[in-house]
Amino acid sequence: MKSSRNHVRTMLMVLLGAAMLSMPLWAQDDQRPDRGDRDRGDRRRQFDPAQREEFMKRMRERMNQAMKERLAASDDEWSVIEPRLNKVNELRMRSGFGGMRGMFGRRGPGGPDGPEGRDRDDDRPQREMSETETKARALNELVENKESSPEQIKAAMTALRAARAKQEQEVKAARESLREVLTLRQEATLVTMGILD
Repeated sequence: MKSSRNHVRTMLMVLLGAAMLSMPLWAQDDQRPDRGDRDRGDRRRQFDPAQREEFMKRMRERMNQAMKERLAASDDEWSVIEPRLNKVNELRMRSGFGGMRGMFGRRGPGGPDGPEGRDRDDDRPQREMSETETKARALNELVENKESSPEQIKAAMTALRAARAKQEQEVKAARESLREVLTLRQEATLVTMGILD
């Protein structure tokens, strides 16, 4: 039972860490129901970027420490495993966001007034979009545009599928690179967590 609880805790930390690396920190503003959307937007703009970066750094450190413990890796082993594991997680995350952005349209969840839509106009640096995300956005804009021709939509779908196939190969290569430096037990652990296939 203890091992199972540790597994669940590690999984939660991995998911939370990935989310914090990629999503804006606007959720805390929703805890103030006495303020309107404009006030929440103002507070987001006033949020210290250095403070946000420090918070994200601590989250990454906690996530990595939990994963190191889960893999029972020595310091020397972890120095080799960590960058390769981070590469796999980054590629998997970016692959997933290509689909998520397409689900909500180009302005994010909730449309122009939704949390992602509102953040478009603040001065917070945006995470660079992957090729898959760029192609997904382009296709979504064509779908939303009633003037788009079938040929344009078909070409955009082909481009998105090609980008996804390329990204899948990148994930596969990163996974193989990670697998090379793992013990059999460590590999099995990451397979059960869905990080390796």
